[in-house]
Amino acid sequence: VLIPFLGEKKTKDAKTYEGYFMSLIVTLGISSLIVTLIVALFSVPLSNVMYSGRDSQFTDSVAQQMSVLFFSIPFAVIATILGTYYYVKKHFYRFPFAQLFGSITNLLIIIGLYNLTGVWALIAGFIVNLAFQILWVLPKRVPFNHYKFINVRPIIIAWIPLIIGQFMLRSDSIIIRSY
Repeated sequence: VLIPFLGEKKTKDAKTYEGYFMSLIVTLGISSLIVTLIVALFSVPLSNVMYSGRDSQFTDSVAQQMSVLFFSIPFAVIATILGTYYYVKKHFYRFPFAQLFGSITNLLIIIGLYNLTGVWALIAGFIVNLAFQILWVLPKRVPFNHYKFINVRPIIIAWIPLIIGQFMLRSDSIIIRSY
């Protein structure tokens, strides 16, 4: 979704492209953090709805894990924007390699911490994976002082069908199991 927006900005106004890119990171990063805070507040009711047949200890544990995982959303959004930055610049291998090394890091963290932390190793591995991807694709020169809040409504509207589709695809087995 971001490639057409960033590509058009780079083609039409190359001088302000870097500032627009930084503005996109700041605006979508803060927006996703706000959404994350709101969704994290509803982790307990969401857990109770998804696992209504289980005991309260289980649903409370799942709610706690969900609330921590929700805070990976801003990291995922920022990593996606940074990956798009390289795709627009026609550096097609950097982001996939960041994802590969992030996944390897995720696996190593899970293997290393599972005996100590149990299921929390999955959560820690996933969050460190995203942080590692961001560090891997962070551009060397980013104008941190040239940002302003921009209108991201067209991007959000374009994202809605993708978010719904991904949610349905990934939650298919959960939905089937809960029915």
